[in-house]
Amino acid sequence: MTELDKTCRIERRDLLFVLFGAGLVFTTYLLSHPKGFTPFETGSPYTYTFLIAKELLHGELGVKSAPPSWLNEFVPWLDGYYYSVFPLGAVLSVLPVAALVDWGILSIFPSQLISGFLGGATFVLSYWLVLSLSGSRTKAVLYAALLPLGTWSWMNITFGGAWQLALGFAEVGLLGAFLFSLVYQFPFWCGAAFALGFGNRTELLVVAPLFLYLLFRNENKREKWLGIGVQFVTVPVLLGGATLWYNWARFGSPFEFGYALIPGVLDEPWYRHGIFSLKAIPENVHHMLFRRWRWVETPPYLLPTGFGSSIFLACPFLILLFRWRVTEWRTYGAVWLSALVVCLIVWCHGNAGGWQFSYRYAIELLPFFLIILVLNGKQRVTALEVALCTLSVVINGYAVWVFYWSGVM
Repeated sequence: MTELDKTCRIERRDLLFVLFGAGLVFTTYLLSHPKGFTPFETGSPYTYTFLIAKELLHGELGVKSAPPSWLNEFVPWLDGYYYSVFPLGAVLSVLPVAALVDWGILSIFPSQLISGFLGGATFVLSYWLVLSLSGSRTKAVLYAALLPLGTWSWMNITFGGAWQLALGFAEVGLLGAFLFSLVYQFPFWCGAAFALGFGNRTELLVVAPLFLYLLFRNENKREKWLGIGVQFVTVPVLLGGATLWYNWARFGSPFEFGYALIPGVLDEPWYRHGIFSLKAIPENVHHMLFRRWRWVETPPYLLPTGFGSSIFLACPFLILLFRWRVTEWRTYGAVWLSALVVCLIVWCHGNAGGWQFSYRYAIELLPFFLIILVLNGKQRVTALEVALCTLSVVINGYAVWVFYWSGVM
């Protein structure tokens, strides 16, 4: 048995606490955005996945009438339909809510409620993971609060657009996959959670070997690996196959997601080398790691740029990623390598994220960062961790105020 396998038993008090914490985060997310005060009456206008999900309930893959002008990422096709470029998994993620709207139970797509749910789910899964791996309830509380409230996910996910919600679903899916591979050896549920992740962010498909490694690492009988692998890939293969068919049925090719088919998109300056290009890496690295906030002459004086800034400025806690107190080097190295591979793919995207706080694409890296922080830290919480977590929450709370309430952004 390795140090990582000495998990802490979840007790009834943990369940009660985690439900309370999730409710607190849900409420915080809901009330962070002005539309959160009327969640059943107003929501984000950027409802790409919701509109397709509603059509899917009636056997259609696209919308028949021209979408509003602000939904300019639909692709008008030869058959008269308008298709979304979001992957099938992102559409299926909001299908239950679309059904409630279609049946008349809800009047609008409640984007703020979904963002609150994602924040609460992030708290639950983070607490469960950290408590199980570290055995420290204090550390579990601190880290569980960090992910939804001490990182750029707070401001970005509460924006409630289809892009931000997809990142939130991907984050929750990866946290679930880590839970069902590192803490509980449940290959099928690990695969299902992983499918939620890559179904919303296709590039995450490349980290499938990481979860297979985590599932195999404690199984000495290699003849059982096949059974574990089959259970893990069941849902991902079904979703992957359905996605390929979805692409083919719309655009005539299983590998065409449609982004380059958006009218005028390749004429935009950031896509001059294509949707994905190695030449986009320096710009993305600058936005994610090095871009500073800006100073203005009037209050509140210090402002984020609105088009990307360093994740270390948004979450100073992340400087602890570079601690070296590690016992599980193989797992630690595998998680780091997977995060770097995802980083490299994301950095190749021509558009560095558009309107955002910090670097929204890095929301999908947060589950990897959480595991790294657990593996390279002490079992007990340190004063430095408390200070950095508090500072990170304050910074992101300030960002929420600046973007949604101050009127200066």
